Amino acid sequence: MHETSRSRQIDIIRLLGHTMADAHKRGIEQPDGNLTNFLMGADDELSMVDEDDIRVHSGMLPIGVAISNLANVAARLPDEEMVKILLEAYLEVAFVAKYSEWDDGAFWAGVKGWREMLEAKRASRNIAPRQFD
Repeated sequence: MHETSRSRQIDIIRLLGHTMADAHKRGIEQPDGNLTNFLMGADDELSMVDEDDIRVHSGMLPIGVAISNLANVAARLPDEEMVKILLEAYLEVAFVAKYSEWDDGAFWAGVKGWREMLEAKRASRNIAPRQFD
């Protein structure tokens, strides 16, 4: 959130996409897509925190769960370019052949739905929009 360099932000978003894909391959879901639930260490390693919300599935995540989970995280990014970068990075590592089982329409609808829910939640609590959530 405090990184001001756009190119560095993009590098971090790519890392987040790869990390999410790896977690999904292992059957790990972080239902709370708040970006503060991912901490970056000195060696550019991302760690998932808030483990009381983490769900572990037997085997890889079902595709629908993976799409919704990634859309939840993507909805918190400030612009469409970053969402596209997150998706591209995710699909580079994901357990699906690029676009084979992946449903782009469901992903983008999920991003829109999560954004609308987050905006309504902020409005009901009188919270100002933030660049990254």
